[in-house]
Amino acid sequence: MADIAALAEENASGAEEISAATEEVMASIRNVANIATELNKVAKELEKKVKKFKLSHETAEGNKDKETTENNEDKTEVEKIKKLN
Repeated sequence: MADIAALAEENASGAEEISAATEEVMASIRNVANIATELNKVAKELEKKVKKFKLSHETAEGNKDKETTENNEDKTEVEKIKKLN
């Protein structure tokens, strides 16, 4: 009977260790999930900023192209006037 009691006690002790280890693993998983959520938020914010940067860069490039076109048109008009003289 004492052997059965000792075996039962060992089993109970082992179950407690497994339970504690499982809790630690679950806490680690929750921690990783929280970090992943935060990283996702940071990535989305970075994407927004990159899009704004690209948009402002494209707008600036578009303005340069517009200025170049206007300058070329002005040069063409000046050359036409020179030819008339």
